[in-house]
Amino acid sequence: MTHKIKTTSIVTEEEVKTILSTIMKIPSKPGYNSYVQAYAEAGLSMYGTMLKAQIPYVLSNLQYWKGSTARESKAKLKEFIKQPDR
Repeated sequence: MTHKIKTTSIVTEEEVKTILSTIMKIPSKPGYNSYVQAYAEAGLSMYGTMLKAQIPYVLSNLQYWKGSTARESKAKLKEFIKQPDR
C-alpha cells in the first residue's frame, strides 16, 4: 500500500498577481464579476500582509468561476494565505 505525501510549494506574490490579472479578464456578468474584479484590482497594488488579507475577499466572490484554471488558481490563492509571513 502506498501513501501519497502532499507537498506544498511556496506561492509567490508574483504568482498571486498573475492570478489576479487573470481574474480581471473573466467576462463580466451583472452583479457577479463587479465585486471580484474590484477586489482583484485592489489586490494588484497590495503587498505582504495586506495582499494576504485581500485574498479571502477575492475567493469569496469566485464561486461561479469553474474549470481547471479556476481550480488551480483558487488552490494557489488558498495556499498563499496559509503561508507564514516572510
